[in-house]
Amino acid sequence: MKNQKKQTFIGVLLIIVIIIGSFGVTKLLLRKQEQRLLSEVKEFDINVTSNNEINNSSLTMEQIREILITWSDNRDIRVHEPTINQLTMDEAVSKAIEDIKYFCEKGILPKKFADIDDYWNTQAFLGNKATLETSFKDAFSYWTIRFSIDELLIELKQNAYSGDIWEISAYDFIGSEIDNINIEEALNTYADYLNINMSNYSKSELSYGSLTSEDSRLLLTYQINRGSGKVSSKYEIELLAN
Repeated sequence: MKNQKKQTFIGVLLIIVIIIGSFGVTKLLLRKQEQRLLSEVKEFDINVTSNNEINNSSLTMEQIREILITWSDNRDIRVHEPTINQLTMDEAVSKAIEDIKYFCEKGILPKKFADIDDYWNTQAFLGNKATLETSFKDAFSYWTIRFSIDELLIELKQNAYSGDIWEISAYDFIGSEIDNINIEEALNTYADYLNINMSNYSKSELSYGSLTSEDSRLLLTYQINRGSGKVSSKYEIELLAN
């Protein structure tokens, strides 16, 4: 009986390891595909004006979760032009710049990233992995945008329907000045930005924290890495299906 229980435990543990490993591989392949697509688009001038008229209807928690699951699967990204209900490239970039400045002002990102509209190189493409015939099908697409200048780089995923940034990574390759980010406060402010009620803050280490939505179906994470390879600091925020 003891041996049977031990074998069952080992079997369950092996399944968990396989699931986690598969998720990691899928995320790595997705990132490589996005990097390739970004490398294929031309840089463009980001001297565009802010659009304050973007006001699409908010998505429900279940719709957001369904979209996030689709974004993270292993299907290829289908690049396409925006529909009438989606942000154009200029609108997407303008909204992203506005939001990044807000993140810096509120202590979510270091202040050095606030000068993002000052001679930064910009690349972007719009794509999706699903063409589901639903009432919110336009929300399955996302803009992948990269801003870069000298020692700083920002990459993000922005929902093409709502204009909200659901994933952002900011890289500092020099790191002469270190901003002390309060991860718990940053996550709460980011949850307010997304207009999602989240709580149950948890942390597994000094530079990682997460919040969970009230129905426990969405997870918002923040990871700060310092001194990793060529990168002095990396700030990564991600909204995930839980």
